[in-house]
Amino acid sequence: MRIFGKIFKSFLLIIFCCLLCGTMFAGCYVFSLPEWQAFDASIIPAQDETLYILDKNDQLVCKLNAGENRKSIALEELTQNTINAFLAAEDARFYSHNGIDIVRIFGAFIADLKSGTIKQGASTITQQLMKILYLKNDQLWERKVQEALMAMEFEKVHTKNEILTMYLNKVYFGNGAYGIEEASQCYFGKHAAQLSLPEAATLAGILKAPSTYAPHIDPEKSLYRRNTILNQMAAYGYITESERCDAVNTPLTIIDYDASEYPYGYYLDMVLADAEEKLHISTDELLRGGYVLHTTLDTDIQFAAESIYANNNYFPANAANGTAVQSACVVLNNADGSIAAVIGGREHTARRILNRATSTRRNPGSTIKPIIVYAPALETGEYTTTSFILDEQESFNGFTPSNAGGQYHGWVTLRFALAHSLNLPAIKVLNEISPTRGMEYAARSGIPFNENDAGLTLALGGFTSGVTPLELAESYSVFATGGKRTLSYCIRNITDQSGNVLYEHQPASYHILSSATAFLITDMLRTCAYEGTAKNAYVEGVDLAAKTGTSAYGQTASNQDAWIVAYDPQYTMCCWMGYDQTDDTHVLDTQDTGGNYPAKIANALFSQIYQSKPAPVFSVPDDILTYTLDQYALEEKHELRLSLIREEDERVQTEYYKKGTQPQFIAGSAPS
Repeated sequence: MRIFGKIFKSFLLIIFCCLLCGTMFAGCYVFSLPEWQAFDASIIPAQDETLYILDKNDQLVCKLNAGENRKSIALEELTQNTINAFLAAEDARFYSHNGIDIVRIFGAFIADLKSGTIKQGASTITQQLMKILYLKNDQLWERKVQEALMAMEFEKVHTKNEILTMYLNKVYFGNGAYGIEEASQCYFGKHAAQLSLPEAATLAGILKAPSTYAPHIDPEKSLYRRNTILNQMAAYGYITESERCDAVNTPLTIIDYDASEYPYGYYLDMVLADAEEKLHISTDELLRGGYVLHTTLDTDIQFAAESIYANNNYFPANAANGTAVQSACVVLNNADGSIAAVIGGREHTARRILNRATSTRRNPGSTIKPIIVYAPALETGEYTTTSFILDEQESFNGFTPSNAGGQYHGWVTLRFALAHSLNLPAIKVLNEISPTRGMEYAARSGIPFNENDAGLTLALGGFTSGVTPLELAESYSVFATGGKRTLSYCIRNITDQSGNVLYEHQPASYHILSSATAFLITDMLRTCAYEGTAKNAYVEGVDLAAKTGTSAYGQTASNQDAWIVAYDPQYTMCCWMGYDQTDDTHVLDTQDTGGNYPAKIANALFSQIYQSKPAPVFSVPDDILTYTLDQYALEEKHELRLSLIREEDERVQTEYYKKGTQPQFIAGSAPS
């Protein structure tokens, strides 16, 4: 054992020497960097620059600025408990080190050595302030060394209290709040000088990761982090055990959110998150870096959607305990995949909260049928819109599905089956083409699957994780664009305020479906919007195609998810409705299907979009043939009989076929 102990000590000594040499080398390198050469610890940088967000026409939507949302406060105005909460959370030896904490550095190093990863942080409050004031938020080793050297230099010309004051007035607390005074007002509606012990610990807990621990985003995680800090304060002797117990048992409460300076909240949330990812920076850096975000926001459509969502008549009544039914909506511009509007929930109660349109996956129900069943079936050339399928109950290796309401219609066409969302025909077609073929096409259109997703239940939306409204809208836009999938996006480009381009969107699109099949699906979904399950979405004068979907809650008569996807040549919209957490007391009623409230939302939205302008119409591809069929013979006799249109009251039906797939007709005329 002694031998192993000596070996381990020797190993640590070698590591220490390597670190020392590396630090010396890094120091020499860092001293040569332009930032270091320009560094003067006595000069504090000027005020942060404003972030500008522009809409699709480059009109200003809003300005966000770290300086505008910051109110400074003197350190002596804060209680000792408040100060100690931040020291316990971020830098317990703040008043004893010279800018870097050697004990913490080696503690983090040993922890990383044991875990085999590099996760432990060791930055002091002074180092964090250097990053906020002077450096970018990258993790390059030279920047970390530079941060440490700057911290030591900074502490030579500034007192500890000055440093802590600057830190508390500069650091970002999430929800657009910079500095402890603004954060205190934002979350608790009071001055920072009035913070209670649990409130101070809550704010201190946010700093580790505002997008995770801010109380408006995840109250449970925020509470857990708060209590961890309270435990640390007791361990350091900052508070007594009695004070710790009282604080830990205090409920977490925050004030309501004021959105007056943050319009179109869900859209802005999405844009900010996307910009941070594209620039590889933090929220803090984005808000104070002087960037200009040129977005794809259509303020007219966004405003229309928000107006609809503010009207409770478009939603079912709340649950018995007052919990509201939730909903999300997204609108895509089919021409280029740009996101015109996003609604992530019925109310935007805080910045960067859950966006159900982009982040929540749910069972898509029958909205998946055109994607996983009918599009790949028509693409084979073995099916047409008038192919007959027997709609009757049948078992498939122990799987015995049924139609909604238990009604069956005998022989029906694919058009009728899709328009009226019949389950048995969809399952039979998927069984005939194979689930693998259906999944292959659906995956190409942007529908995600996991390893447990397989089998015929997929025809009814039986997914393990489900889809987001954005994913479903993007997959449907393939039909609207003649078979071309275009990846959605919300930022056109990002520039600095001098106009230098830092990011430029690169369009990404490719054909995954023939234009003929895309048109045939669209025409079948026109029938769905005109007389099928989506008829509540129909808008007079708008060439609309739509499909509804509803997923049941277990074996009950209640529903869990209600959907509609509706599109015309210009826009595709998808709406989901349901409870965030479904249980026996939080379910949709039997009548709350995709054809009810979601369809009414689609109707209202498309009505407003084309209120003062003409709506475009779908064009017929060159490789499509048009026939006029006898509707009575088709529906009653299951015959494909061409109509001569001799009688005024003769019922006729226009049908389309890809060249080469038209069936044998009974009598009639040549195609038009």
